[in-house]
Amino acid sequence: TQLLDDKVRIAEQNVIHSPLPLGQQWTRELRMTVENGCYTLHDTFSDTEILGWMIQTDDTEHSIPQPEPDGELLKIRGARLKNKRQFDGKWLNENDALQQAYIRANGHVINKDPCQYFTITESAEQELIKATNELHLMYLHATDKVLKDDNLLALFDIPKILWPRLRLSWQWRRHHMITGRMDFCMDERGIKVYEYNADSASCHTEGGLILEEWVKNGYRGNGHNPAEGLLEELTGAWKHSHARPFVHIMQDNDVEEDYHALFIQRSLLQAGFETKILHGLGALSWDAAGQLIDDEGRHVNCVWKTWAWETAIEQIREVSETEYAAVPIRTGHPAGEVRLIDVLLRPEVLVFEPLWTVIPGNKAILPVLWQLFPNHRYLLDTDFEVNDLLKQTGYAVKPIAGRCGSNIDLISAQDELLDKSSGKFVDRKNIYQQLWCLPNVDGKYIQVCTFTVGGNYGGTCLRGDDSLVVKKESDIEPLIVLKDK
Repeated sequence: TQLLDDKVRIAEQNVIHSPLPLGQQWTRELRMTVENGCYTLHDTFSDTEILGWMIQTDDTEHSIPQPEPDGELLKIRGARLKNKRQFDGKWLNENDALQQAYIRANGHVINKDPCQYFTITESAEQELIKATNELHLMYLHATDKVLKDDNLLALFDIPKILWPRLRLSWQWRRHHMITGRMDFCMDERGIKVYEYNADSASCHTEGGLILEEWVKNGYRGNGHNPAEGLLEELTGAWKHSHARPFVHIMQDNDVEEDYHALFIQRSLLQAGFETKILHGLGALSWDAAGQLIDDEGRHVNCVWKTWAWETAIEQIREVSETEYAAVPIRTGHPAGEVRLIDVLLRPEVLVFEPLWTVIPGNKAILPVLWQLFPNHRYLLDTDFEVNDLLKQTGYAVKPIAGRCGSNIDLISAQDELLDKSSGKFVDRKNIYQQLWCLPNVDGKYIQVCTFTVGGNYGGTCLRGDDSLVVKKESDIEPLIVLKDK
């Protein structure tokens, strides 16, 4: 930030964890020596070394290109445990309420064949960490672009009545996101992101707890489950969050959401919060002052939800075909019924994930990303219409607000339907994404999923299916990270 005769002043992150003196625009001074026209900077820490300069310039004469990972190191490989019938009985802990909820939903089962598992290299894990962190920032950049442009925002099919709320959410709460999940294709061709489930992501219990139990019960190698620290990561994110001391956990009446809600509750409790899980909306009502309360009379002012924001947005579409002067939420409604929008869109209720996450979670963000970062190594060409390049490569047809792999068609370069999935998003607008099929490993099509926690990489899990489209009911596959050979 400043050049002096014998030193330079620098600004940096994550080195000195204390506020700077008022008016000071630098964190440290580095000693500088000059010999024969050659400048050397000396670090102030004895155990560190300055590696060099990174300068953005059109002149590439002295630049070193970003290293590309060896494709062989990115391959997912199949493996098997010796079958000692270790998963035949009740291998999960039924005395743990969280595991018990998982068992109620799935039984003592992870996938169709618990002795089958998959491995990736440490290099592949590092690439996934890098890709996740970089893409999260790219998605935030694209979200900012969309929320500044009415023409772009109109492509997201969100009622105009919510646009001011969306922009306020972004302005005030852009750093409040707790967790999301990115879906990738990874093989020797590289890493490509399919989408970012920035709002109401799942699979945390499976990756952070059930697969840890699988490792304890059956795996005897030197590798590790790359989601082993997910619960601790979430606990840390909550500790540094803006959540209020009491958090109501809102979930639908769904067996999968039962254990997902309990997993998040465990992270909140470890972080020192008080919590209560609400199944459905039946326990909510209004008090005499028109405030939202639970069945114990406690005010509801901070919520973590399993519901997607799109569900609340759909309620707004149903309430009125015309434009309202204000968002149509009820207060102290005489019938007593509380709807989802009456909770999630109340100004006094702090909701996690914040409303703005509906933008990166909507597939209409994908063409915006491609326009902002054309030919980026982690992105696939995506458009709102089938362009000439997509006709050449083949493409996936995806509804912009679809979830759980529903209503996706895969079209080949020969215009043949390769695969499709059904669902409830058949009447939605679509985007068209370059066809980039999942690798088939040991008879299963494998998708890599990484978790973001507080905007950073938090772990990896795998989804597997017999078809090219991974859906809600697709298996979670055991995954182990091994040292590079």
